[in-house]
Amino acid sequence: LAASVVGGLAMDQSLAKFSTGGVTVPRSGNESELKRDIEGRVKQYNLTIQKADTNRQSYILSTVGISVDAMASARAAIAAKRGGSFWKRLQWWQHHQVPLDLKVNQKTLTAFANTEALQVTEPAQNASLAIENGQAKITQEKPGKAVGIKEAERRLLSTAKFLKQDALVQKNMTLTPAL
Repeated sequence: LAASVVGGLAMDQSLAKFSTGGVTVPRSGNESELKRDIEGRVKQYNLTIQKADTNRQSYILSTVGISVDAMASARAAIAAKRGGSFWKRLQWWQHHQVPLDLKVNQKTLTAFANTEALQVTEPAQNASLAIENGQAKITQEKPGKAVGIKEAERRLLSTAKFLKQDALVQKNMTLTPAL
């Protein structure tokens, strides 16, 4: 038994479990099989945002400005499974999650984060200085209020990299004035 375990580990096999996007890397290490499974998983996946009113809204990744490069993701997961130290591959109790390879349309992602992940309830007011009848009139800045996801773009990408099922939850936020 020990000889077969050592032999299998020497031939790029691993006892540890590896997955990408919730898809387990097959023992065979077949790229096309893993690519097909990743594509199927991505088609079924919806990124969910829990709004402030506790309603949940789900979005397909393309709406968010994100697509998955299934072949690059499959190659990276197989490389992670075959690579690493002998000790890492021997650790059958470990589960390694390899992030998906994402392609991002930054303009779409930013627009999504600013519209769907953030709802401004009271806009921030900048400080201002006006001169009326020779008198200086100063208006103090006033913070605004919003309901949204802090660091929305980063968190959207992090959620998509692993096709996480947990909803991103909007919370009360304070908007700081620009001036």
